[in-house]
Amino acid sequence: ELMKNIRHPHLLSLFGYWELANPLVIAMELADGTLLDRLRECRNQGLPGIPHEELVRCMSDAAKGIDFLNEARHIQHRDIKPQNLLMMGGSVKAADFGLAKLLEETVAAHSGAMTPSYAAPEYFNNQTTRFSDQYSLAVTYCQLRTGKLPFEGSPAVVMAGHLTKAPDLSGLPAAERSALERALAKEPGMRWPTCQAFVRALEVLGNPGPP
Repeated sequence: ELMKNIRHPHLLSLFGYWELANPLVIAMELADGTLLDRLRECRNQGLPGIPHEELVRCMSDAAKGIDFLNEARHIQHRDIKPQNLLMMGGSVKAADFGLAKLLEETVAAHSGAMTPSYAAPEYFNNQTTRFSDQYSLAVTYCQLRTGKLPFEGSPAVVMAGHLTKAPDLSGLPAAERSALERALAKEPGMRWPTCQAFVRALEVLGNPGPP
């Protein structure tokens, strides 16, 4: 109900939904694939991840859709990850809004499950902010660029990493690391002002060469 009237070029369109006896049936646009699929293609070609220039274009599309939710609609997606960034006709759209939450305050109570590998530190304290999706987008970038997550291990180790440890950005060039470090700040207010600002920093600072 929250998402059905939202339209943006970089958000997957919802055509309608039907509540049947048990399942909820949702009709949405059909995508060509996900950015996780694209990562697998690059890995099969012997690359560590998606090349910088291509990935920044994809992240720019995603950032526009996410910022529209965060700023214009005051909604947090809360489950940004490669599987939920879909490729369609040469562009990328954010999809799967099952955890979307209206942000009535700067910091809102968090409810519902999330994907721990991509979760912002504040999620583990049952909070959501307008900078939370940016953190998840930064984790997504790390994985798509290098094939590795910045925090890996058991769920407990991953959670401890998000809360207290520095991210492993060793597979990235130094210039890209500086942009990622800010987006992955433990304190939400220390991150980039928007997802688009984060991606612009990656574009300006990033080295187009391989990690």
